[in-house]
Amino acid sequence: MSRIFHHDTILILSMDDQAQTRLSYELSHNDCEIRQAYNLTELEDIVGESPTLCLVIYLDTLHPNLYDIDIYKEMADQFFLVIIDALGEDLPRDELDEIPFTEIIGKDDEAALYDIDSFLNEFYGEESAA
Repeated sequence: MSRIFHHDTILILSMDDQAQTRLSYELSHNDCEIRQAYNLTELEDIVGESPTLCLVIYLDTLHPNLYDIDIYKEMADQFFLVIIDALGEDLPRDELDEIPFTEIIGKDDEAALYDIDSFLNEFYGEESAA
């Protein structure tokens, strides 16, 4: 059973224009709205405007405009987070692993995310998704 509804929103947070464009295009094939934020202030302004399925964070910098563990934890209480690791060795994995309902994927695995319904079913399992 699909967990996506046409009124759901996928939020994308990234300061990288190419990543924003690519993720928006690829995720637009899902039956939901795509909203983009280029910093945490923009993200906080659009959260809650419509039902949110998940937040996709393209994490390529630890700049405070993009990275705030407390805001991520607050968001994880509301919806699923997917963090695309574009930092490699510099990723604060221990800190991020403490956030519930969060999946960290490498930037080389980004394509697995494009079918968000399948991705979430894999994370939660078929039984839980139904």
